[in-house]
Amino acid sequence: LNGMVTFRDADNVRAAVVATPLSRLLLETDAPYLTPVPYRGRPNAPCYLPFIAEKIAELQRVPVEELLEHTYRNSLRQFFPEEAAA
Repeated sequence: LNGMVTFRDADNVRAAVVATPLSRLLLETDAPYLTPVPYRGRPNAPCYLPFIAEKIAELQRVPVEELLEHTYRNSLRQFFPEEAAA
């Protein structure tokens, strides 16, 4: 999920977040596009990931730390499956 989750008119994206289990979520910047609110209109960068994570945690009704734990493990399973299985 990227900065679109923070856009005012992105109700469809937020509905998808709510419907997706934590075990399936990943965070990404889609740099240099889709910069999250409050920096929309500027080039995107990884330093804006906290805004995305905070919004997703709010929608999932979990602490941001819990969301980050899940997305970290999910990224390991996705990109390094041999390490995630260990």
